[in-house]
Amino acid sequence: MPETPDHTSWLTHFSAFEKTLNGQATSPIHTLRKQAIASFERLGYPTSQDEAWKTVNLAPLSQVEFRPAPDGDNQTVTRECVQSATYPNLDALRLVFVNGVFRQDLSDLTHCPQGVEIGSLAAAIASQPDLIARHLAKQATCEELAFTALNTAFVRDGAWIHVSKGVVLESPIHLIFISSPHQEPTVSHPRSLIIVDEHAQATLLETYIGPEDIGYFTNAVTEIVAGPNALIDHYKLEQEGRSAVHIANHQSVLGQNSVITSHAFTLGGQ
Repeated sequence: MPETPDHTSWLTHFSAFEKTLNGQATSPIHTLRKQAIASFERLGYPTSQDEAWKTVNLAPLSQVEFRPAPDGDNQTVTRECVQSATYPNLDALRLVFVNGVFRQDLSDLTHCPQGVEIGSLAAAIASQPDLIARHLAKQATCEELAFTALNTAFVRDGAWIHVSKGVVLESPIHLIFISSPHQEPTVSHPRSLIIVDEHAQATLLETYIGPEDIGYFTNAVTEIVAGPNALIDHYKLEQEGRSAVHIANHQSVLGQNSVITSHAFTLGGQ
């Protein structure tokens, strides 16, 4: 059994995925995706010879070929699934994603305050391509990080949050990422781009869940941009199934006098 899998199959998957990309072929996001897949092709999967990975067991990746997960899942993911990832008596703005794709019908944004944009990254790419291009993949870059490059190559949707200057969010924003694989092992690439402007304040929660008895791969990237004097509290709960593989990259850039406090709790995955 090889130490790491043959990564070239992702080039075939990307070629098929490219036909469904949002945006025109000449758009900045499309160009970014192509650059990212080129970086992934050059880098390949990391091995134990790489300093950052020398103590990480990548055997679960070497034993399975993961295929791109289907978009959303309107059959098996219900409000009961979402409820299992929520917290009693927590008044929060909630965004739900299935296999990395925004599900408005399962989300709760009814009390979104003025001065805050919350929703689908795909919609933001379509409506504000220049703004997204200025920030996407600028913190979590692709040149040296193979899994970040893979996520960026396959980015199509995810969480988009923009808190305007001086806005103080009283309620937290809860991002729930649900993996819903089918018969074969699948991979999803959740992406979050969060911008909190100067003198603004926000609390962010990320929760990742999935089935216990099916192998799948979650490859997540979160980017946070904090403006001057911004205050951000960030919490991540990784509670994937015991057969799952979860790899994530969280990168932030802090403006002058800004503060980001981040806590990560890893309770699931193999």
